[in-house]
Amino acid sequence: MSGTSSSTKTFTFTHEDVAKVVRRFTSDLRMIAESSKSMTEAEAAKYGHDVEYLAQRGYLKMVDVTLLSAGAEVKAVQYVVQVGSNDLTPSKPGGVLWPEVSRPFLRIILSYTNDYTAAVKEKTLPNLKIGWVPTDASTAHASLKESGGRDYSSNAFGVTRKDFT
Repeated sequence: MSGTSSSTKTFTFTHEDVAKVVRRFTSDLRMIAESSKSMTEAEAAKYGHDVEYLAQRGYLKMVDVTLLSAGAEVKAVQYVVQVGSNDLTPSKPGGVLWPEVSRPFLRIILSYTNDYTAAVKEKTLPNLKIGWVPTDASTAHASLKESGGRDYSSNAFGVTRKDFT
């Protein structure tokens, strides 16, 4: 894949670059799910599949993962897609051993690029493992404080992870 940034720089990355980055996201998600007891490993793998599928086609803008306890935010991470950036420092997955809480729920919200039109959504549905539905839930995490993060990258594709506690 390749593209051009607004300053007309050309950048290139492959499906394997996207897969490497998404594997780090999926590792994080598995750690979150296991430590918080909010989701099975098999469910986390399904989410990882969908994130990779959408990212490889240029449809993914951001993934927001929030641990809720009885409806209240406990922790969150946001993965913001970065295309064409060489400023990211590749990191290993980790730092997401979240607490077990009462009545846990792991909410995952995807934000899409403008290329993910209604027609494209219809075509991609059979290839996704999760039944994604629209939401008006906020991803601002007003009750939490940003507390660092990591970068996951391979060539010109990456994500910046922002942690909220």
